[in-house]
Amino acid sequence: MAGLLAWAADVVTGNGQQRDEEDEAQWRAIRFRLTAEEQEEVRQLEERAASLQQTIQHLRIRIPPPDVSQSLPQLHADSLAVQSALTAELNAHQATHRESQAREASLQNENMSYSKAISNVQQQLQVKSEELFHLNARLEEVGKEESLLKVELDQLSSFLAENEAVSMAEKATTSALTSGDKTSKEGEELQKLQSELDMWEKIVAKHEYEWFNLLQNSTKWPSAAQREKELERRLRILSEQYMTKQVQADAILKERNTLQFQLNQLTDASRQDFLMDTESNTYKGKTRKAVSTASNALEDFLPMESKSTPESDKPLIMIMKNGLRHASEVVSNVFSFRHSRSWQTSSQLSTSFLLRYLILLYLLMLHIVPFAVILSAT
Repeated sequence: MAGLLAWAADVVTGNGQQRDEEDEAQWRAIRFRLTAEEQEEVRQLEERAASLQQTIQHLRIRIPPPDVSQSLPQLHADSLAVQSALTAELNAHQATHRESQAREASLQNENMSYSKAISNVQQQLQVKSEELFHLNARLEEVGKEESLLKVELDQLSSFLAENEAVSMAEKATTSALTSGDKTSKEGEELQKLQSELDMWEKIVAKHEYEWFNLLQNSTKWPSAAQREKELERRLRILSEQYMTKQVQADAILKERNTLQFQLNQLTDASRQDFLMDTESNTYKGKTRKAVSTASNALEDFLPMESKSTPESDKPLIMIMKNGLRHASEVVSNVFSFRHSRSWQTSSQLSTSFLLRYLILLYLLMLHIVPFAVILSAT
């Protein structure tokens, strides 16, 4: 217990004082950023902390030596209560400090956002002021042109009024005059004045038309914002057209690649078919030649028809020759058919089918050759 009281005294006198000084320096730096209510709360907390420090100092003065503290349980309990209260106040003070720091950070963020918004609004105001300045300058130019045209119109109207008065006076004088020469001269002068009057009326009509066109054009001229919107709309349309053209070009390129691949496949297939047809024709020619050679060799064993051959043996010899010729044709067709089918589906024709025809041909030769030898010997 004596050690605990010594630690509390050390905290109150030494380290606690140093920490209070550091906290006070920090609070002085932060106090300028707090609002009035927060400063009032901080002041109240500081007063409470000062009162607690005074209480702790009084208690420390009243603390007896370590050996006496063990014999005073009431003093020990009071010191523990004061220490717990001091810890609670310190925790509250730290929590308030953290809240003030968080509030300061939030206020700084809000100030930054407000400053950005203010800068954006200032830029917009500057742009609007420039547009207003240009519009005012244009309005001044239009007003000057309008004043000039009004002056010209007044001058023309006054001139026309004078001409009309002169013409009326001349008409009155012409009615009073009776001589032919004077009337002719006055008529010519009246014609000249009438032509000049018509010319000035045309000039006035021309100026009025120009003034009307100027007013219409002044209402049709777009502002800077309208021109910018029109340019953005045209840019968006052009970008959409570019994207569609790009998609069409990609589709055409893919179609071209597909057609090129199909063309290559067809070229390879036609080349393979040509080679297959060439080899098949070559093999057919060789097979037919071999079969014809074999059939000719077999026919050599047969007896030749002659005048000495009896009439009863002639049909038999013809049957044997026809049988050999038919067998040779069948064998050649089988070989050619098997070779042509082997390029496409070699598994469709079984080998037993070919063996059957070969065995049949072999048996036929075994029966025909001895019979031919016997006939030739007789």
